[in-house]
Amino acid sequence: MKIASLPARAVTGTGAAMSSEEEPTHGHWIVERCPRALRRFLRRRPMWLVEVVLFLAVGGAQLTLDWIVYVVLSYGTLPVAVANIIARMSGASLGFWLNRKVTFPGADGRVGRSHFLRFSAFWVVATFVSTAILEAARWHYGLEASWLVKPAIEAVLAVASYLISKYWIYR
Repeated sequence: MKIASLPARAVTGTGAAMSSEEEPTHGHWIVERCPRALRRFLRRRPMWLVEVVLFLAVGGAQLTLDWIVYVVLSYGTLPVAVANIIARMSGASLGFWLNRKVTFPGADGRVGRSHFLRFSAFWVVATFVSTAILEAARWHYGLEASWLVKPAIEAVLAVASYLISKYWIYR
C-alpha cells in the first residue's frame, strides 16, 4: 500500500495506516497509559527524550532511597563503606526493576538473567567509585560532608548509568 494513495490517512511509525481521528501511538506503554492531555504532549516528543525523563524520574526515586538509607546507616554505627554498599543495594534493587519495566521495557518487558548480570557488573564498578569518593570526603571533611557529597556523586554516575543501561544492560 502506497502512502501517497492515502490522502485522508496518516501513517504510524510502524507503517500501519490509521484514520486521521485516531491518535498515533508512541511505542512506549507508559505513554499510552497516561491521561489524554499528557499522552498527546508526550507523543509529540522524541522517544529518547521520553526515556531520559523516565530515567530521571526512576533515578530520583532511587537516589532518594539510596541517600536516606546511607544517612541512617552511617549516622549509626556502620562505617561509611558498609553503609554506602547497603544503601546502593537498596537503591539498585528499586532502580533495576523500574528501569526495565518503565524506562527500557524492550519488546517483552521481562527482566532476564543477562540483564541482571550486566547490571551487576556495572553496579560493582559504580559502587567502588562511589565508596572511594565518600570515604575520601569523610576522611578529609567529616561524616556530614559525605552526606552532602553523595547526591552529587550519584548524579555524575547517573549520566554513565543512563548510557550503559540503554546500550548495554537493557538492550
